[in-house]
Amino acid sequence: MKRVNEVALPIINNSNWVKVATLTLPGGTYADAVSVTGWLVRTTDSALSANCQLVKSGVVLDQVRVADADASAFAMNDYVGGEAGAFQVYVASRRRTTRTRRISA
Repeated sequence: MKRVNEVALPIINNSNWVKVATLTLPGGTYADAVSVTGWLVRTTDSALSANCQLVKSGVVLDQVRVADADASAFAMNDYVGGEAGAFQVYVASRRRTTRTRRISA
């Protein structure tokens, strides 16, 4: 299990993703899925709009979109493995507006 602190999603170009958490796993096949849960919350007077992805080796395994909310929980999961050596799985998020957002996963 890995926990991360709150991360602010800065005012950046919509195509840029911010890594929120990274997990390095040893090579092999895993019987259980990697599961991610998190919480997005707005920090301004405008509604929350953001995207989050679960990524392994540059491939998007799962993704969620939150739109027009005050706050929202999210969950993603997928099976990973089959790598001969160590590999990384990470969660990345981006804002879909120019307003500040916070995320924790």
